[in-house]
Formats: sequence, structure tokens, C-alpha cells
Amino acid sequence: MEEKRKGNSIFYFEQEAGIDSVLGNWTKKRRAEAEAATEKEENNQLQGNTNSNKTTCKCNVHSPAKTFKELVLLVKDAEEIMIQNKLTDIGDRINCLRGIYYGAEWSMDYAQEQSSIRNSGFNVYTGHITASVKHDARKMLKCSDNCKGKLFEALYQSPEVFDSSTKVTDFGHLMIALDARRSYIARNTNLPYGGTGLENVTWIGDIGGGAGMLAYKRVTNPQTRAKKLVFDSEHDYGGSVNIEGDIAGYVVGMDNKKRQNIVNPTDNMEYIYKGLETFFDKDVWTTRVDCFLAMIGCNIDNGVLKNRDKVLKNMIDSVEGMAQFYIAVRALDKSYNKRDVARSFGYIKSCAEEVSEIFLDGLLDLQTHQNSSKYKAVSDPEPTKVDNKTIEEGIIVADKIISNVEKILKLL
Repeated sequence: MEEKRKGNSIFYFEQEAGIDSVLGNWTKKRRAEAEAATEKEENNQLQGNTNSNKTTCKCNVHSPAKTFKELVLLVKDAEEIMIQNKLTDIGDRINCLRGIYYGAEWSMDYAQEQSSIRNSGFNVYTGHITASVKHDARKMLKCSDNCKGKLFEALYQSPEVFDSSTKVTDFGHLMIALDARRSYIARNTNLPYGGTGLENVTWIGDIGGGAGMLAYKRVTNPQTRAKKLVFDSEHDYGGSVNIEGDIAGYVVGMDNKKRQNIVNPTDNMEYIYKGLETFFDKDVWTTRVDCFLAMIGCNIDNGVLKNRDKVLKNMIDSVEGMAQFYIAVRALDKSYNKRDVARSFGYIKSCAEEVSEIFLDGLLDLQTHQNSSKYKAVSDPEPTKVDNKTIEEGIIVADKIISNVEKILKLL
């Protein structure tokens, strides 16, 4: 059994460990990490602003960010008001801003999906054993109950920022990545179905979900192309703004001396806005893909990826696992055809292979002109033909995977 990636396979659970054992070990690790931070957490349990008796607000009225510069200034003002409200720990500020987009009842994602399971999933992936988002940004981004600054509203409406036609980012993806990177477990421990928690809230979640939907679509239309469905939309799955946000989430607050390491961003920056300023600076922006490729295990020498087969194998395994999870969850959704869901498991492996290769090719292409382009898919493989035997085998495996996923969801 391979050390790192085997755990994403349904067969790993059956033959090596059993899903209850895997989930139990994961929960123990997360609980141990949480207990280590208990004292710090108990000393800083502020839930709302501390200036509720103020009557005069002198805050500027804020608008959604349209450029990188405006985003930096918006975050700077947000940090100033959070510090005023005693969120002096940058980790708490990261977590608070992340909650605007993911994992809380006031999050943008929850407003769209109305899913408490998704909230729990985001909080598990980011390594939080208990509640999750500790501080309500609707309160912490106000100088007082009478605040007119509209910081929460401005950030809520700035999930994606298009600085120019070639410079874009998804700020929500960036923030949840920073929050996940604060956790050693989320950075380093592979989860059932997918990769690490960090990977699952960023690129594996994006392209793995896309691979799952591609498999579902191919049941009724085997000619559905991976590039068009997963990558060509600006905003969905592997769209450019999503992937650029994922890259930023890895690189903001990185260790400049060991750029290949995925580290806790709070070790390298005192303020979020300063980390953003540095990232958007030309010197870092034009090397962001180099850093990201190194962080996901790519060994590049003179512009040539030396370990492509190994990188792709690991990537495919994680994408396949996330696709299985994505489709298994859909099996519990009455709006999805149950027969098609079961048959889609026969397509997942080939879809994961196509999607992973497209993703990697896009990164390698972007690496050659990082300042003049944004991420985009550049390869467009023919859909893989899947025979009836493979489909039938997928149907058999589907019941086992769906059962395992149901066990996971009951723990959330």
C-alpha cells in the first residue's frame, strides 16, 4: 500500500482499515490538535464588537472591491476594526473573514446552498474540531451597533475580484485556504475521499467536484467534454477565477526561504492585508505558479516537469476520491436520477484522469507567462470510452461508497 494517497480509494477502507477506523483516527487527531489550542481559545472567546454603546460612527462607507488594490484596502480597514474589537490574533481574523464566505450561517455559501452539512464539511476540512467560525463577522466588522461602514456587506460582495482581463482571484477560496493552512492536520493528513483538508477546500474540491459532475453527465451523454464542463466556465469547478484563488490561498503568507513548503501563514505575516499586498506585487505574482507547482510536489528543472507520472498519479487518486464523494452526496439528493448516479461511478476513474491531466497542463502552460495570463485549460482530450463491464463494476461499488459517505455525513 502506498503511504500517501491510497487512502482515497474505497478498496483501502475495505481491505486495509475500514472506514470507521479511518474516521476514528482522523477525529482523534483533530481533537488532539484542538485540545492543544484550548487555552488560547478560552482566553479569546469574544463573539461580538465591544463598543456597542458607541453612538457616533466615523467609519468610511465601504463598497465592494473591483481591483486588487481596492481589495487590499478593504481588508486593511477590516483588520483595523477587528483589532479594535480585540481580535488581535491574525489567526482569529483569518477565521472571521473566512466565515463571510464559507462555514457559517451568515456565509455566502450557506445563503446559496442552505446546507448545514456543507458548513460542517468546510469546518472539518479546515481542521476545526469544534464549532468552526468563532467570531461573527457581521458584528466584528462594526465599530458599534450604529456603524455605517458596511464592511461586512462590501466584503460579502467581493468574493471574486477581476483586477484586469489577466489578473483575477477568488477571495473566498483564498481565505478558506489560509484558514486551513493554520491547521497542521488540514495541511498534512489525507481524508477519506479526496486529499488533505486544505486540498479539498481548494483545487481538489474544485476539479474533483467537476470530475464527479462530468461522470454523471456522461451517463446520458458520453461525448461530454471535460474541458468545456469543468474548466471553461469562469466561475465553476476549474474555472480561472477559482483556480487563481486556490493558488493565492497557498502562496499568500508562504515561507520565502522554503517556497516548496505548505506552511501556517500566520508564521510569516502579521496582517492579512500585508500578505495580500506582497502577493499582488509583481515579484511574487509572476512566480505564484512556480511556488504552487512546487507545493503540490512538482519537480521542475529548466522548465521541464521531471516527475509528471508521479504527480499525475497522486492527483488522479485524490480527484477520483473527491469525485466519488461528490456523486455519493448527490445520491442522497432527490433531484438526481438514482440510476444515473449509480452508473456514473463507472465513469469516475476516466473522468478523474482527464480532468487531472487538463489541470496540470494548464498550470504548466501558465508557468511560462505568469504575468500576462490567468489560469486556463489548454488541452482538450477526447472523452474516454467506457465499456459496459466497467459501468457494471461501478454500479456494484457505488452502493459501498454511498454507504461510507452516509456514515461520514452522520458524523458532521
